[in-house]
Amino acid sequence: MIKQVASSPIRNIATVRHAVGNEFYDYELCSLCSYSPENVGQKSIVLDLASPLTNPNVKTKIFDKSPYGNHAAITGATWVRLPSGLYVLSYDGIDDKAIVASPVGMTWGTGDYTLMSWVYLTAYTTPDADIASEIICANHSNYSTTKGAPAWGLAFYTDDHGTPASRRKFLFFGRSSLEDYKSVLTTRTHVINTWYLVAGKRESGVCKISVNGGAFESGDSGADMNATQPAPLAIGISSHNQTSFGFNGKLSPIKVFNVALSDAYVASLFNTERWQFGV
Repeated sequence: MIKQVASSPIRNIATVRHAVGNEFYDYELCSLCSYSPENVGQKSIVLDLASPLTNPNVKTKIFDKSPYGNHAAITGATWVRLPSGLYVLSYDGIDDKAIVASPVGMTWGTGDYTLMSWVYLTAYTTPDADIASEIICANHSNYSTTKGAPAWGLAFYTDDHGTPASRRKFLFFGRSSLEDYKSVLTTRTHVINTWYLVAGKRESGVCKISVNGGAFESGDSGADMNATQPAPLAIGISSHNQTSFGFNGKLSPIKVFNVALSDAYVASLFNTERWQFGV
């Protein structure tokens, strides 16, 4: 069902309702920018978790607007409304999470992909005193584990991290079954109680990261960093045991693309969405 809604700055033109099981999910049709099939983001998106319009805290899932149906089950995390009217999920840093148990469309091999979320940290450490706060991750076990199942994700290094120079920085990482973790950290540190658009990508085997639509910074590379299908995909917590690396703050619904988005495209998304976050 599509119905017209009042316009707002560069905002959307309609809402859509979908049913998942016995629950109905209403969301804005064009929550990123243009929902044209020719838009590179819409042609390549494999996870596009929606911000609900009504009664969000009676929902048990975050609805995935992509064609892949990667709906995420919510445990503990609660929806809070920003002054702009946008609903985002708040996580307690302990055991709040959203889980896509059997995601599809994310078998990249050694190809390119991009992870993206608006992020709002409320503390420089987490209640469980781990070294990192997970934004999104798949097959993640432990940063100190040198070899294991392929893994990838976005995270934030807290003040508990053993290397002071790495603290208070966003991180994009990946690992294959044959190699150690490959990653890239943001150059500058970031502050709490501030919204950031964080995008991490692997492009031609190189890990890259961008904040607030800035140019991507490059980090490690690894030709054998082979990403297989994630199971599960976790938001706000480690996907390995779903009890550690809890995120302490707010996250907008996560987006995943099966291409390496360009600097210009990410900058365009940032400028389109920033008003909703007061940035």
